[in-house]
Amino acid sequence: MTFFESHLSCQGKKYYTFLNKSKTLFLPRVITMVMTKSEKKEKVEDLAKLLNSNSTVAIVDLAKIPAAVQLKIKTDLNDILTMRMSRKTILKMALKNSNKYNESFANKFTGSCALIFSNENPFKLFKMLKSSTVKSSAKEGQTAPCDIIIPKGPTPIAPGPAISTFQKAGLKTKVEAGKIAVITEKAVVKQGEIISNDVVAVLNLLGIKPIEISLGIGFALEDGIIYGTDALDIDIDAIVSNLTKSTQQAINLCIEIDYPTKLAINFMIQKAFIKARNLAVEADITEKEFIGEVLAKAVRSAKALETATGQVE
Repeated sequence: MTFFESHLSCQGKKYYTFLNKSKTLFLPRVITMVMTKSEKKEKVEDLAKLLNSNSTVAIVDLAKIPAAVQLKIKTDLNDILTMRMSRKTILKMALKNSNKYNESFANKFTGSCALIFSNENPFKLFKMLKSSTVKSSAKEGQTAPCDIIIPKGPTPIAPGPAISTFQKAGLKTKVEAGKIAVITEKAVVKQGEIISNDVVAVLNLLGIKPIEISLGIGFALEDGIIYGTDALDIDIDAIVSNLTKSTQQAINLCIEIDYPTKLAINFMIQKAFIKARNLAVEADITEKEFIGEVLAKAVRSAKALETATGQVE
């Protein structure tokens, strides 16, 4: 059996393809290269510099993120963040040699993780990464993130074996102008359901990519504080709405119990003025500010009396 070197990855792994004598069997094998001491030192120093020069460092799990998707997201957010992949031991050494060493954070380096360095705060960084999505083809066994609908109408697919592919996915079709047309719109899979191989086949045939992939932060470190996904994944609009509602309720309480605060004082003065005006009018107090309303009340009373007695002065 012989082999030839196919390519060298950026993670220090050589990939070899082994062939048997008949050259019909291909057996992939990964051989991990050992880094030299100088290479390790250089890698650690590079990571330590990034840790020292950025306010936020975050751990992302790359286990289920295709390389093409990683590259696109890194390119799109190149001005905001820097991402580095390395072995866990190297990452821990770099963290220990930086000004951000945190043992609890270092212990969270698990699986196929990478570090993201940025000067954005963790919450904004999480939101940017979450919104920076890439469309990907569906795979058998995945859970549908939403209802996947095949619309009614013509397709660019020529009739033939493809008709069977449509039928297996439960789609009714006909041939129209030499192309396959979908007769009735159909949700081939609903949100939360498992995507079958038949559905994957028709989606690939139509070029539909229903899966949105983004880099998710597992943990972030800023100013010695570790933030998990639950803390970072917040709804800004909902928080603003709740704060606005709570502020208004607090102001209403201050007004009700006559407790002066900066936000409530103007409303309290208005409330006091209205009470004073009503009292002056009710008691016929001819105060300068209320004399007009007191006289208006007197006129109304006179007219009412005139109507009741039927007399004209």
